[in-house]
Amino acid sequence: MSLDDVIAQLLKQQDVILHLQAEMAAKDRTTRTLEQEVQALQQRPYTERCESGELGTPDNAFIYGSGTRYRELTATFSRAFTTTPVVTVGFTELDNELDRNLRVSASVTSVYATHVIVQIGTWGNTRLDSARIRWMACA
Repeated sequence: MSLDDVIAQLLKQQDVILHLQAEMAAKDRTTRTLEQEVQALQQRPYTERCESGELGTPDNAFIYGSGTRYRELTATFSRAFTTTPVVTVGFTELDNELDRNLRVSASVTSVYATHVIVQIGTWGNTRLDSARIRWMACA
């Protein structure tokens, strides 16, 4: 092998090394970007699980009386959340007497890791036979 052949081989190897160094630099940049994305995901709030159910007043719950009336209903979660969940509620059923105005409210009054207390109420001369809500708790 002549000196020119050795020099040609070394130049080819140098090109290969430069190409590999460029590839490694690109992979290092990709790795840093992915590490930053993972870190951002780790810092984002995490929802462990959600649970839902239904609550309802007994029949004829608000037939008698007038003014402000309410019932507190408790839903116990199947297992305790690790943190206090966020709870939302919405009506699924309202049964009132036709000759009266419909006034009804539902609100979450207390939330714990193990259960939620929801208040369903009415006011004025409303005669509400029953009300049902669905709830969802997520933490």
